[in-house]
Amino acid sequence: MKKIITIFILSLLFVLGGCKPNDEEMINTMLNMELVEGKEKVSQRINTMAHMALFMQDKNENILDKYVNQRMAADTFVTIINDLATYNLEMNEETYSYLTNYALDIKGLEKTSYFEPFEILSSMYAKKELVDTKGNLGTVLRIIYDSPEEYLSMDIPYEILKVNKEDMIYVYPGQAVITIGRGRAGKTINMEEQDPQIFYLFVKTLEEIYYYEYDMIEAAANPEEDQN
Repeated sequence: MKKIITIFILSLLFVLGGCKPNDEEMINTMLNMELVEGKEKVSQRINTMAHMALFMQDKNENILDKYVNQRMAADTFVTIINDLATYNLEMNEETYSYLTNYALDIKGLEKTSYFEPFEILSSMYAKKELVDTKGNLGTVLRIIYDSPEEYLSMDIPYEILKVNKEDMIYVYPGQAVITIGRGRAGKTINMEEQDPQIFYLFVKTLEEIYYYEYDMIEAAANPEEDQN
């Protein structure tokens, strides 16, 4: 009787969730893999790329000209946002002050849509599945976000390789292809191209600023915890 109930539950999960139990286990494994040890998982990278895609859809090509201080040396700014995104630079008081008081029009950015981080994977509108694209990407981890307001699909390549006689999964978010918008109005974003990479660094910086401000507010509200 227990076996029958178990089979029924697994079958129901397959129908409702759209993927087999072993697929679900593999997806969870991939999402929890660390891209930067102790700092960033695949799931976090996916959330930031979704945030980037929505930000790119909502803004024109002059976004960087509009909100970035044009008197600043471009290579200095790019170096800083790249170091932040790769965790070679910490968002501390000095970095935060430089970005918010000199490099960026942060007050203007706060008024724009999609300024705050976008948590695609925690949404009830998100679906995760493994799909054979029958194309150059091969089998991918596909994340679909389909809400009444937005549609976003993200194909992330992965492969399973034999390493020391064990199967190892490698996930490549940097090769992802993202579709934003439905039907003919949809736009394809290839993460290997230059523009998405620049916008990714920019959006990642906005997220770091947002989280730093949140931590400061939390510390101010709980000064005793901060001292311990």
